[in-house]
Amino acid sequence: MLKIRDWFIDIYRVWRHEFHNVFRDPGVMIFFLFLPVMYPIIYTLIYNPELVREVPVVVVDFDRSPESREYVRSLDASEYVKIIGYASDKIEARRALWEKECYGVLEIPSDFAKDLNRGESAQVDMYADMSLLVQYKGLLTAISDVTAAMGGHLKTSNAPDLMGAMMPDKGSPMPNKGVAIGNPTAGFASFIIPGILILVLQQSLILGIVMLGAGRRERLRATGLPEPTAIHTGTARTMIGQALCYFTIYSIMSVFDLYFIPHFFNLPQAGNYVEVNIFVIPFLLSTIFFGMIVQHLAREREDAFLLVVFFSVIFLFLAGFTWPLYAVPGFWRVMGWLVPSTWAVQGFIHISSNGASLAEVSGCYHALWILTIAYFLIAYTIPRLKKRT
Repeated sequence: MLKIRDWFIDIYRVWRHEFHNVFRDPGVMIFFLFLPVMYPIIYTLIYNPELVREVPVVVVDFDRSPESREYVRSLDASEYVKIIGYASDKIEARRALWEKECYGVLEIPSDFAKDLNRGESAQVDMYADMSLLVQYKGLLTAISDVTAAMGGHLKTSNAPDLMGAMMPDKGSPMPNKGVAIGNPTAGFASFIIPGILILVLQQSLILGIVMLGAGRRERLRATGLPEPTAIHTGTARTMIGQALCYFTIYSIMSVFDLYFIPHFFNLPQAGNYVEVNIFVIPFLLSTIFFGMIVQHLAREREDAFLLVVFFSVIFLFLAGFTWPLYAVPGFWRVMGWLVPSTWAVQGFIHISSNGASLAEVSGCYHALWILTIAYFLIAYTIPRLKKRT
Protein backbone atom coordinates (compact mmCIF):
# COMPACT_ATOMS: atom_id res chain seq x y z
CA MET A 1 0.00 0.00 0.00
CA LEU A 2 2.91 2.32 0.82
CA LYS A 3 4.46 1.70 -2.61
CA ILE A 4 1.21 2.61 -4.33
CA ARG A 5 1.05 5.85 -2.36
CA ASP A 6 4.67 6.66 -3.22
CA TRP A 7 3.89 5.92 -6.88
CA PHE A 8 1.11 8.52 -6.94
CA ILE A 9 3.25 11.00 -5.01
CA ASP A 10 5.96 10.65 -7.65
CA ILE A 11 3.41 11.25 -10.41
CA TYR A 12 2.22 14.38 -8.61
CA ARG A 13 5.81 15.65 -8.24
CA VAL A 14 6.45 15.16 -11.93
CA TRP A 15 3.10 16.81 -12.81
CA ARG A 16 3.92 19.85 -10.66
CA HIS A 17 7.50 20.11 -11.93
CA GLU A 18 6.36 19.88 -15.56
CA PHE A 19 3.90 22.72 -14.97
CA HIS A 20 6.86 24.73 -13.71
CA ASN A 21 8.80 23.90 -16.88
CA VAL A 22 5.90 24.92 -19.09
CA PHE A 23 5.15 28.26 -17.47
CA ARG A 24 8.77 29.37 -17.18
CA ASP A 25 9.43 28.73 -20.89
CA PRO A 26 8.05 31.52 -23.13
CA GLY A 27 8.44 29.41 -26.28
CA VAL A 28 6.40 26.54 -24.87
CA MET A 29 3.75 28.94 -23.56
CA ILE A 30 3.35 30.33 -27.08
CA PHE A 31 2.64 26.83 -28.39
CA PHE A 32 0.49 25.67 -25.46
CA LEU A 33 -1.54 28.82 -24.82
CA PHE A 34 -1.20 31.48 -27.52
CA LEU A 35 -1.32 29.29 -30.63
CA PRO A 36 -4.45 27.23 -29.72
CA VAL A 37 -6.30 30.44 -28.82
CA MET A 38 -5.25 32.82 -31.59
CA TYR A 39 -4.94 30.51 -34.61
CA PRO A 40 -8.60 29.37 -34.59
CA ILE A 41 -9.78 32.95 -34.15
CA ILE A 42 -7.59 34.23 -36.99
CA TYR A 43 -8.53 31.37 -39.33
CA THR A 44 -12.24 31.78 -38.69
CA LEU A 45 -12.14 35.57 -39.08
CA ILE A 46 -10.38 35.16 -42.43
CA TYR A 47 -13.08 32.80 -43.73
CA ASN A 48 -16.00 34.94 -42.54
CA PRO A 49 -18.32 35.74 -44.23
CA GLU A 50 -18.45 32.15 -45.38
CA LEU A 51 -19.95 32.71 -48.83
CA VAL A 52 -18.63 34.81 -51.70
CA ARG A 53 -21.52 36.75 -53.22
CA GLU A 54 -21.82 39.28 -56.05
CA VAL A 55 -18.76 38.07 -57.97
CA PRO A 56 -18.06 40.66 -60.73
CA VAL A 57 -18.66 39.26 -64.24
CA VAL A 58 -18.26 40.81 -67.69
CA VAL A 59 -20.54 39.61 -70.53
CA VAL A 60 -19.52 39.18 -74.17
CA ASP A 61 -22.87 38.86 -75.98
CA PHE A 62 -22.47 37.96 -79.66
CA ASP A 63 -26.17 37.14 -79.99
CA ARG A 64 -27.79 40.32 -78.62
CA SER A 65 -31.25 38.75 -78.64
CA PRO A 66 -34.11 39.00 -76.15
CA GLU A 67 -33.25 35.47 -75.00
CA SER A 68 -29.61 36.31 -74.30
CA ARG A 69 -30.59 39.48 -72.44
CA GLU A 70 -33.10 37.48 -70.37
CA TYR A 71 -30.35 34.97 -69.56
CA VAL A 72 -28.00 37.75 -68.43
CA ARG A 73 -30.73 39.41 -66.33
CA SER A 74 -31.48 36.09 -64.58
CA LEU A 75 -27.81 35.56 -63.90
CA ASP A 76 -27.42 39.06 -62.49
CA ALA A 77 -30.43 38.47 -60.22
CA SER A 78 -28.71 35.50 -58.54
CA GLU A 79 -26.91 36.08 -55.25
CA TYR A 80 -23.54 34.89 -56.53
CA VAL A 81 -23.08 37.04 -59.66
CA LYS A 82 -22.97 40.76 -60.35
CA ILE A 83 -22.90 41.75 -64.03
CA ILE A 84 -20.72 44.86 -64.15
CA GLY A 85 -21.01 45.44 -67.87
CA TYR A 86 -20.62 44.23 -71.45
CA ALA A 87 -17.44 43.87 -73.50
CA SER A 88 -17.33 44.24 -77.26
CA ASP A 89 -15.07 41.23 -77.73
CA LYS A 90 -13.05 38.66 -75.81
CA ILE A 91 -9.89 40.77 -75.91
CA GLU A 92 -11.56 43.56 -73.97
CA ALA A 93 -13.06 41.05 -71.52
CA ARG A 94 -9.71 39.36 -71.03
CA ARG A 95 -8.12 42.72 -70.23
CA ALA A 96 -10.75 43.31 -67.54
CA LEU A 97 -10.01 39.86 -66.11
CA TRP A 98 -6.26 40.49 -66.01
CA GLU A 99 -6.73 43.87 -64.32
CA LYS A 100 -9.00 42.26 -61.68
CA GLU A 101 -11.97 44.39 -62.66
CA CYS A 102 -13.90 41.14 -62.86
CA TYR A 103 -13.37 37.51 -61.90
CA GLY A 104 -15.42 35.89 -64.63
CA VAL A 105 -16.30 36.35 -68.30
CA LEU A 106 -19.55 35.04 -69.78
CA GLU A 107 -19.53 34.51 -73.55
CA ILE A 108 -22.88 34.04 -75.32
CA PRO A 109 -22.47 32.71 -78.91
CA SER A 110 -24.24 34.29 -81.90
CA ASP A 111 -26.58 31.30 -82.39
CA PHE A 112 -27.81 31.19 -78.76
CA ALA A 113 -31.44 32.26 -79.46
CA LYS A 114 -31.61 30.32 -82.72
CA ASP A 115 -30.66 27.07 -81.00
CA LEU A 116 -33.16 27.69 -78.21
CA ASN A 117 -36.03 28.33 -80.63
CA ARG A 118 -35.19 25.18 -82.58
CA GLY A 119 -35.32 23.13 -79.38
CA GLU A 120 -31.60 22.36 -79.64
CA SER A 121 -28.97 22.64 -76.95
CA ALA A 122 -27.63 26.15 -76.56
CA GLN A 123 -24.18 26.71 -75.13
CA VAL A 124 -22.65 29.52 -73.10
CA ASP A 125 -18.98 29.69 -72.11
CA MET A 126 -17.71 30.87 -68.75
CA TYR A 127 -14.09 31.89 -68.20
CA ALA A 128 -13.21 32.22 -64.51
CA ASP A 129 -10.24 33.41 -62.50
CA MET A 130 -9.12 30.21 -60.75
CA SER A 131 -6.93 31.98 -58.19
CA LEU A 132 -9.80 31.56 -55.70
CA LEU A 133 -11.93 28.44 -55.99
CA VAL A 134 -14.68 29.86 -53.79
CA GLN A 135 -15.45 32.45 -56.47
CA TYR A 136 -15.43 29.79 -59.17
CA LYS A 137 -17.87 27.73 -57.12
CA GLY A 138 -20.25 30.70 -56.89
CA LEU A 139 -20.09 31.35 -60.63
CA LEU A 140 -20.62 27.69 -61.48
CA THR A 141 -23.57 27.41 -59.07
CA ALA A 142 -25.26 30.51 -60.49
CA ILE A 143 -24.84 29.44 -64.12
CA SER A 144 -26.07 25.91 -63.39
CA ASP A 145 -29.16 27.18 -61.56
CA VAL A 146 -30.06 29.79 -64.19
CA THR A 147 -29.51 27.34 -67.05
CA ALA A 148 -31.64 24.66 -65.40
CA ALA A 149 -34.43 27.15 -64.66
CA MET A 150 -34.38 28.56 -68.19
CA GLY A 151 -34.35 25.08 -69.71
CA GLY A 152 -37.32 23.99 -67.61
CA HIS A 153 -39.19 27.15 -68.59
CA LEU A 154 -38.66 26.52 -72.30
CA LYS A 155 -39.66 22.86 -72.10
CA THR A 156 -42.93 23.52 -70.32
CA SER A 157 -43.86 26.53 -72.46
CA ASN A 158 -43.18 24.76 -75.78
CA ALA A 159 -44.64 21.34 -74.98
CA PRO A 160 -48.14 20.69 -76.55
CA ASP A 161 -50.90 18.99 -74.58
CA LEU A 162 -52.95 16.03 -75.83
CA MET A 163 -55.21 18.31 -77.94
CA GLY A 164 -52.25 19.96 -79.66
CA ALA A 165 -52.59 23.25 -77.81
CA MET A 166 -49.59 24.83 -76.16
CA MET A 167 -49.43 24.25 -72.41
CA PRO A 168 -49.26 27.28 -70.15
CA ASP A 169 -45.95 27.97 -68.47
CA LYS A 170 -46.06 26.57 -64.93
CA GLY A 171 -42.36 26.78 -64.23
CA SER A 172 -39.92 23.92 -64.04
CA PRO A 173 -41.66 20.51 -63.94
CA MET A 174 -39.07 19.23 -61.47
CA PRO A 175 -37.50 22.00 -59.37
CA ASN A 176 -34.25 21.05 -57.68
CA LYS A 177 -32.76 22.19 -54.43
CA GLY A 178 -29.37 21.20 -53.08
CA VAL A 179 -28.95 20.63 -49.35
CA ALA A 180 -25.41 20.47 -47.94
CA ILE A 181 -25.59 17.89 -45.14
CA GLY A 182 -23.67 19.10 -42.11
CA ASN A 183 -23.11 22.50 -43.71
CA PRO A 184 -26.53 24.14 -44.23
CA THR A 185 -25.02 27.49 -45.25
CA ALA A 186 -22.68 25.78 -47.76
CA GLY A 187 -20.01 28.05 -46.30
CA PHE A 188 -16.26 27.57 -46.50
CA ALA A 189 -15.63 28.19 -42.78
CA SER A 190 -18.23 25.58 -41.77
CA PHE A 191 -16.48 23.15 -44.10
CA ILE A 192 -12.83 23.65 -43.18
CA ILE A 193 -12.66 25.10 -39.64
CA PRO A 194 -13.79 21.96 -37.69
CA GLY A 195 -10.89 20.00 -39.17
CA ILE A 196 -8.47 22.88 -38.71
CA LEU A 197 -9.36 23.06 -35.00
CA ILE A 198 -8.25 19.46 -34.46
CA LEU A 199 -5.05 19.99 -36.43
CA VAL A 200 -4.20 23.15 -34.47
CA LEU A 201 -4.59 21.26 -31.18
CA GLN A 202 -2.39 18.42 -32.42
CA GLN A 203 0.35 20.55 -33.95
CA SER A 204 0.65 22.97 -31.02
CA LEU A 205 0.68 20.12 -28.50
CA ILE A 206 3.40 18.18 -30.33
CA LEU A 207 5.47 21.34 -30.88
CA GLY A 208 5.39 22.15 -27.17
CA ILE A 209 6.26 18.61 -26.09
CA VAL A 210 9.17 18.37 -28.55
CA MET A 211 10.50 21.75 -27.41
CA LEU A 212 10.31 20.70 -23.75
CA GLY A 213 12.11 17.43 -24.46
CA ALA A 214 14.84 19.17 -26.46
CA GLY A 215 15.22 21.75 -23.67
CA ARG A 216 15.79 18.98 -21.14
CA ARG A 217 18.54 17.50 -23.31
CA GLU A 218 20.15 20.91 -23.73
CA ARG A 219 20.23 21.39 -19.94
CA LEU A 220 21.62 17.88 -19.48
CA ARG A 221 24.48 18.60 -21.88
CA ALA A 222 25.18 21.96 -20.24
CA THR A 223 25.09 20.87 -16.58
CA GLY A 224 25.49 17.10 -16.75
CA LEU A 225 22.57 16.76 -14.34
CA PRO A 226 19.18 15.21 -15.20
CA GLU A 227 15.83 16.70 -14.23
CA PRO A 228 15.32 16.62 -10.42
CA THR A 229 12.17 14.55 -10.77
CA ALA A 230 13.93 11.99 -12.98
CA ILE A 231 16.51 11.02 -10.35
CA HIS A 232 14.24 8.87 -8.15
CA THR A 233 11.26 8.47 -10.50
CA GLY A 234 10.78 5.62 -12.94
CA THR A 235 10.10 6.01 -16.64
CA ALA A 236 6.40 5.16 -16.40
CA ARG A 237 5.74 7.60 -13.56
CA THR A 238 7.65 10.35 -15.33
CA MET A 239 5.68 9.82 -18.54
CA ILE A 240 2.33 9.70 -16.77
CA GLY A 241 3.08 12.81 -14.72
CA GLN A 242 4.15 14.76 -17.78
CA ALA A 243 1.17 13.49 -19.78
CA LEU A 244 -1.24 14.58 -17.03
CA CYS A 245 0.31 18.05 -17.10
CA TYR A 246 -0.18 18.39 -20.85
CA PHE A 247 -3.65 16.85 -20.67
CA THR A 248 -4.71 19.30 -17.95
CA ILE A 249 -3.69 22.28 -20.09
CA TYR A 250 -5.17 20.95 -23.31
CA SER A 251 -8.44 19.85 -21.79
CA ILE A 252 -9.04 23.58 -21.30
CA MET A 253 -7.71 24.48 -24.75
CA SER A 254 -9.91 21.84 -26.39
CA VAL A 255 -13.03 23.25 -24.67
CA PHE A 256 -12.17 26.70 -26.02
CA ASP A 257 -11.39 25.49 -29.55
CA LEU A 258 -14.09 22.86 -30.02
CA TYR A 259 -16.95 24.60 -28.23
CA PHE A 260 -16.46 28.35 -27.89
CA ILE A 261 -14.95 28.97 -31.34
CA PRO A 262 -17.85 27.26 -33.20
CA HIS A 263 -20.31 28.97 -30.85
CA PHE A 264 -18.85 32.45 -31.37
CA PHE A 265 -18.77 32.12 -35.16
CA ASN A 266 -22.03 30.17 -35.60
CA LEU A 267 -20.36 27.08 -37.03
CA PRO A 268 -22.29 23.77 -37.07
CA GLN A 269 -22.73 22.24 -33.61
CA ALA A 270 -25.22 19.44 -34.12
CA GLY A 271 -23.65 16.90 -31.77
CA ASN A 272 -23.79 16.23 -28.05
CA TYR A 273 -20.95 18.16 -26.45
CA VAL A 274 -20.53 15.61 -23.65
CA GLU A 275 -19.80 12.99 -26.31
CA VAL A 276 -17.40 15.41 -27.99
CA ASN A 277 -15.47 15.71 -24.71
CA ILE A 278 -15.37 11.92 -24.32
CA PHE A 279 -14.17 11.56 -27.90
CA VAL A 280 -11.40 14.12 -27.38
CA ILE A 281 -9.83 12.22 -24.43
CA PRO A 282 -8.06 9.50 -26.48
CA PHE A 283 -7.17 12.08 -29.13
CA LEU A 284 -5.28 14.22 -26.62
CA LEU A 285 -3.62 11.21 -24.97
CA SER A 286 -2.53 9.65 -28.26
CA THR A 287 -1.17 13.02 -29.43
CA ILE A 288 0.74 13.46 -26.14
CA PHE A 289 2.44 10.08 -26.38
CA PHE A 290 3.06 10.61 -30.10
CA GLY A 291 4.82 13.86 -29.18
CA MET A 292 6.87 12.02 -26.55
CA ILE A 293 8.13 9.71 -29.30
CA VAL A 294 8.93 12.56 -31.68
CA GLN A 295 10.81 14.49 -28.98
CA HIS A 296 13.55 11.85 -28.96
CA LEU A 297 14.45 12.94 -32.51
CA ALA A 298 15.11 16.54 -31.45
CA ARG A 299 18.49 17.53 -30.00
CA GLU A 300 17.92 21.29 -30.10
CA ARG A 301 14.81 23.29 -29.33
CA GLU A 302 14.74 24.63 -32.88
CA ASP A 303 14.43 21.07 -34.22
CA ALA A 304 10.76 21.17 -33.21
CA PHE A 305 10.01 23.38 -36.20
CA LEU A 306 11.88 21.13 -38.63
CA LEU A 307 10.29 17.93 -37.33
CA VAL A 308 6.70 19.06 -36.82
CA VAL A 309 5.96 22.08 -39.01
CA PHE A 310 7.28 20.25 -42.06
CA PHE A 311 4.60 17.58 -41.65
CA SER A 312 1.71 19.98 -40.99
CA VAL A 313 0.61 20.11 -44.64
CA ILE A 314 0.92 16.32 -44.94
CA PHE A 315 -1.25 15.84 -41.85
CA LEU A 316 -3.77 18.24 -43.40
CA PHE A 317 -4.20 16.10 -46.51
CA LEU A 318 -4.10 12.81 -44.60
CA ALA A 319 -7.00 14.01 -42.42
CA GLY A 320 -9.39 13.47 -45.34
CA PHE A 321 -11.46 16.66 -45.27
CA THR A 322 -9.62 18.63 -47.95
CA TRP A 323 -9.04 15.59 -50.15
CA PRO A 324 -11.16 12.39 -50.02
CA LEU A 325 -9.47 9.46 -48.31
CA TYR A 326 -10.62 6.99 -50.97
CA ALA A 327 -8.56 8.95 -53.52
CA VAL A 328 -5.40 8.83 -51.37
CA PRO A 329 -2.81 6.20 -52.46
CA GLY A 330 -2.69 3.09 -50.30
CA PHE A 331 0.70 3.83 -48.72
CA TRP A 332 -0.30 7.33 -47.60
CA ARG A 333 -3.68 6.09 -46.41
CA VAL A 334 -1.92 3.62 -44.08
CA MET A 335 0.45 6.38 -42.93
CA GLY A 336 -2.60 8.49 -42.14
CA TRP A 337 -3.91 5.75 -39.84
CA LEU A 338 -0.83 6.30 -37.63
CA VAL A 339 -1.61 10.00 -37.09
CA PRO A 340 -4.15 10.82 -34.34
CA SER A 341 -5.60 13.79 -36.23
CA THR A 342 -6.74 11.55 -39.11
CA TRP A 343 -9.18 9.69 -36.87
CA ALA A 344 -10.00 12.72 -34.72
CA VAL A 345 -10.93 14.94 -37.67
CA GLN A 346 -13.24 12.32 -39.16
CA GLY A 347 -14.94 11.60 -35.85
CA PHE A 348 -15.24 15.22 -34.71
CA ILE A 349 -16.74 16.38 -38.04
CA HIS A 350 -19.31 13.57 -37.92
CA ILE A 351 -20.29 14.47 -34.35
CA SER A 352 -20.24 18.27 -34.53
CA SER A 353 -21.46 18.82 -38.10
CA ASN A 354 -23.63 15.79 -38.79
CA GLY A 355 -24.94 15.11 -35.28
CA ALA A 356 -23.51 11.58 -35.05
CA SER A 357 -23.40 9.84 -31.69
CA LEU A 358 -20.28 8.41 -30.09
CA ALA A 359 -21.46 4.92 -31.01
CA GLU A 360 -21.66 5.92 -34.68
CA VAL A 361 -18.01 7.03 -34.66
CA SER A 362 -16.86 4.10 -32.55
CA GLY A 363 -14.37 3.06 -35.23
CA CYS A 364 -12.50 6.37 -34.94
CA TYR A 365 -12.86 6.35 -31.15
CA HIS A 366 -11.43 2.85 -30.75
CA ALA A 367 -8.62 3.61 -33.22
CA LEU A 368 -7.56 6.57 -31.07
CA TRP A 369 -7.42 4.37 -27.97
CA ILE A 370 -5.33 1.82 -29.87
CA LEU A 371 -2.92 4.59 -30.90
CA THR A 372 -2.82 5.80 -27.28
CA ILE A 373 -1.76 2.38 -25.97
CA ALA A 374 0.68 1.76 -28.83
CA TYR A 375 2.37 5.15 -28.55
CA PHE A 376 2.59 4.88 -24.76
CA LEU A 377 4.41 1.56 -25.05
CA ILE A 378 6.76 2.92 -27.71
CA ALA A 379 7.46 6.10 -25.74
CA TYR A 380 8.08 3.96 -22.63
CA THR A 381 10.46 1.63 -24.46
CA ILE A 382 12.68 4.22 -26.18
CA PRO A 383 14.31 5.77 -23.03
CA ARG A 384 14.80 2.34 -21.47
CA LEU A 385 16.60 1.17 -24.59
CA LYS A 386 18.77 4.28 -24.50
CA LYS A 387 19.77 3.56 -20.90
CA ARG A 388 20.89 0.04 -21.87
CA THR A 389 23.02 1.34 -24.71
